[in-house]
Amino acid sequence: MSDSLTFNKYAGALLGTGFVIALLINASGIVFSQDKVAKPGFKVQVAEETGGGAAAPEVPPDWGTVLKTADVAAGQATFTVARKIAPSATAERRPIFAGTR
Repeated sequence: MSDSLTFNKYAGALLGTGFVIALLINASGIVFSQDKVAKPGFKVQVAEETGGGAAAPEVPPDWGTVLKTADVAAGQATFTVARKIAPSATAERRPIFAGTR
């Protein structure tokens, strides 16, 4: 007799779980109802251009003319910190591996 009682418990639990799942699916369909759209897809917001023509592509500078007008002294003044750090980072003062001197 206990065998049929155990089977009935498991069958009732399985059927009850299925009933609760079906109930939750129907309830969520009511709560989270979606309106059907005429044309499926996503609406993408695009900023409209105010200018009349296409933007000119960016052209890289002509390095031949840029280097002719370069000021070496101004570049050296810009990198004073790098010049202060560079001697302390050389291999003679700071060997990378112990025992390389």
